[in-house]
Amino acid sequence: MYEKCNIHQKIFIVIITTIVMVTMNYKTINVTSKTYEKLVLYKHGNMSFDDVINEFMSQIEEKKFYNHVLKEHKKRMQKIKAGDYVESDSIEDALKNA
Repeated sequence: MYEKCNIHQKIFIVIITTIVMVTMNYKTINVTSKTYEKLVLYKHGNMSFDDVINEFMSQIEEKKFYNHVLKEHKKRMQKIKAGDYVESDSIEDALKNA
């Protein structure tokens, strides 16, 4: 379709594309279908997914979150050192057994 445009249309398309790229500073994140469906349930009104995620992140300070993650990691490392672990190719299976 772009090939059939005249020079003025092509210039217009380039300008609009540039404006959109400059004004929309978004990144893509991958989530599973299950996570997406859950995330949709938290959206309401004219909220974006960005709004939902930011609301979640505002509920706990980064430092508290990372302290929690580090404590859990330390517990797992202690279990591994003690030989108390289950080998699994699936993270979901390993978490069920944790």
